[in-house]
Amino acid sequence: MSGYRVTHENEAKLIRQAQEGSATAFETLVRLFQTKVYNLAFRFLGNKEDAEDVAQETFVKAFRAIGGFKGQSKFYTWLFRIAYHQTVNHRRKKKPALSLDLKIGNSSSADFLLPSYEDNPGKRLEAEENKAELELALEQLPLDFRACLLLKEMEGLSYEEISQAIGIPLGTVRSRLHRARMELRRILEDS
Repeated sequence: MSGYRVTHENEAKLIRQAQEGSATAFETLVRLFQTKVYNLAFRFLGNKEDAEDVAQETFVKAFRAIGGFKGQSKFYTWLFRIAYHQTVNHRRKKKPALSLDLKIGNSSSADFLLPSYEDNPGKRLEAEENKAELELALEQLPLDFRACLLLKEMEGLSYEEISQAIGIPLGTVRSRLHRARMELRRILEDS
C-alpha cells in the first residue's frame, strides 16, 4: 500500500464500498489493519500460528458482519472488538493456558511502559532488566486486566474505545485499568 494515505474520508469510503459488496475495498481494509490485528492476537496468545489463525478468523467474521457496521465507533475499534472476542474464544478452545510471549518483533509490551535510555548504556542495561521483570509481571495479570492495559498503553485507545472494543461498560474499563496497575505494582514489588 505504498503511497496510500488513509484519511477518515478514505476509510469511510472503503467501508461503504465493502458494505456494498466490493471485495477490493475489503481487501484494502484488511491490508490497512492486518498488522494491528495480528499483533493484538499475538500479544494475548504468544504463538505465531495461533495469532495468524485468530487474525484470519477476525477478518472472515468482519467480512460477514461488515453490513452491520453502523459507524457508531471507529472501524478500528469495531474490528478490535471482533479480534478480542476471537482471541478469548481461541484461548478457551485451547484450554491449557498458553505461555504469553509479549515480544513483537524487536519490541515488547514492556517497551511501551518504560522510558528509553538510548544515550546512556548504564541506564539502558537497567531498563532492559526492568523490561524483563515487567514482561513477567504482565504475564501474571488476568487476561481481562492485561487486555485493558495493553489496549490503553500499546494501542493508545481511549477509555471509550476500549469499552467499545471489549464490550464492557466505561466504568469497568476504568476499574480494570486501575486494578491492573495496582496488581502490576504489587507483583513488581514482590519480585
